[in-house]
Amino acid sequence: MSDRSLFLSLFVALTVITGLLGFYQYSSFENIRETQAAQYQAFQQSLQKTQGEIQAEIAAVNDELKSLLDVRTSALEQEFSGKVSTVERVVNQTRKESERNIDVLSSQLEKIEQSSSEKIATLEDQLKSVRVTNKDFSAIIKDIIKAVVSVKTDTGIGSGVLVDSRGYVLTNYHVIRGAAKAAIITFDNQAHPVKLVGIHEATDLAVLQIGDGGDFTALDFEDRESRIEVGAKVIAVGNPGGLEFSVTEGIISSAKRKINEVLYVQHDVPINPGNSGGPLVNIQGNIVGINTQKRSGFEGIGFAIHAEVADQVAREIILKATAGS
Repeated sequence: MSDRSLFLSLFVALTVITGLLGFYQYSSFENIRETQAAQYQAFQQSLQKTQGEIQAEIAAVNDELKSLLDVRTSALEQEFSGKVSTVERVVNQTRKESERNIDVLSSQLEKIEQSSSEKIATLEDQLKSVRVTNKDFSAIIKDIIKAVVSVKTDTGIGSGVLVDSRGYVLTNYHVIRGAAKAAIITFDNQAHPVKLVGIHEATDLAVLQIGDGGDFTALDFEDRESRIEVGAKVIAVGNPGGLEFSVTEGIISSAKRKINEVLYVQHDVPINPGNSGGPLVNIQGNIVGINTQKRSGFEGIGFAIHAEVADQVAREIILKATAGS
């Protein structure tokens, strides 16, 4: 065989071997690629499955957490609501107890104030009695005189006493009988118009009212018989002889003297024209009678319409006058 033939044979053999090697390599590469593709697909499927399982577990955990959270929230809300109710109940109980305590304290304070006021009033009365006994009524005259008035008419002059702070004045009927004009002069020397409210001829009493109204100082009637007794000191305040707001002193001679079925207090206080209708006052500053007359021809015998009678007549006249208002 020549060299040329040998070379060709070797070339062909080398080409075949190279082709076989190339085919083998290609086949191996394809197998590897297919294997890798299958593995990748399997990995993706496994990953997707794992991802789905994880998501399902997460969802389950979320649901469980949400359920636990709802349960816990509900429990906390119930617990909080219960505590709020308890606090509200305690607050309400405390408020009610405080209100009760305040009511009790207020009641106690009112009782203390009332008791203190009563004690102070009693002490003031006692002090007035002591001062009056020692100083001849000078301690209370300034208070009494504020309630005493002059009743001036076109026929004469008399006295009166304020028995109601609304301006009602009690006097003798004979002081204003037949008068066409009248006026009230108060302690401060102020003149006021006056109107007739009512009369009681049997007791010689009349009630007038200061026409322009106002808030006046008034005297109370004595309602204790023990203070209207024989020997008790009294004063008469009025206008004797036209002298404004004069005061005369004496004692009670008879606590209950009936004359013509009318009850009087007999006393020895000098009674002069102008005293009629003025008050007879005891050391407590209360009215024991309304001075009305003097026994002619005798000194030291005067009469005042008893406080019991005067009070009743005044109340009836005022009540009748105000019944329709």
